[in-house]
Amino acid sequence: MFIGSTVIHKKYGEGIITDLNIRSENELSSIITVNFNSGEIKKFAISMFVDDKFCNIISLEDEKAISYISALKEEYNKKEIEKREQRKKILESKTYVPSYNLNEVEREVSKEDWEKAFKVAESYRFPNESRAVIMDSDLVFINAATALRYIEAREKDGDKLYKSCDLRNKRFMGHHWSYASKDNIRAIINKLEEVNDIK
Repeated sequence: MFIGSTVIHKKYGEGIITDLNIRSENELSSIITVNFNSGEIKKFAISMFVDDKFCNIISLEDEKAISYISALKEEYNKKEIEKREQRKKILESKTYVPSYNLNEVEREVSKEDWEKAFKVAESYRFPNESRAVIMDSDLVFINAATALRYIEAREKDGDKLYKSCDLRNKRFMGHHWSYASKDNIRAIINKLEEVNDIK
């Protein structure tokens, strides 16, 4: 497989693979050496043969080799998806501390309040509905009015703050805002439960 197989290149024409340099850390990036009939000697990554960007430039006339490279690519893509999922889980499980424990009327936010916020988190927000928000990826508030009170801004501008959340971290009143995720709120609820258990 590979050695002795025919390669056809749009620029260099037909050639034969004379060498294969396997890269064990990522076999998909292994390098072949091709001796073209034109006298040119060129090196290519084997991944090019299963990459749509290069399908009109270079081809490998060896079905077994193509199947092997396709399997490598499938395995590589699977690992990349798993890595992305792991990174996503780590980010989503990040606990945003501290959370602001008062609401817009200076009443302490209860566990029940956070549980209500949890139920509607990550769902579509209709006008005049409240959502828990995060300021500067750090401080979590039970709603926009509380956050605006905290930064000494007009509490009636809550919809403007929520709009900045809809636009994903757009700056408003000098801060970046985003909706609190279910994981963010769950972490706050867990923390409250831990405190109650200690009491």
